[in-house]
Amino acid sequence: GRDALLRRLRVLAAFSENRADQQLAEIVYRRILQLDQGAHIASNNLAMILYRDPQSLDEALMLAEKAVSAMPANADYQDTLNVVLAAWESAQ
Repeated sequence: GRDALLRRLRVLAAFSENRADQQLAEIVYRRILQLDQGAHIASNNLAMILYRDPQSLDEALMLAEKAVSAMPANADYQDTLNVVLAAWESAQ
């Protein structure tokens, strides 16, 4: 079912990032978010991939803010938000 698919996608996303395959990781994180909009780990990790592309900074910022909203005490999510926000502000 859906939960099993999400588990497989999470493994594939981690595998993709470990192999530095950012394109595949982006595709997989987007699919995870289609299936589960509350997937804060996928939001955070996709934000970290997207912020490097100036044209994707708005989306990266939205995703990072979404992750922090879901888990405000998560220091990794706060770090992601700070990195993305700095890149976003530099681009303005």
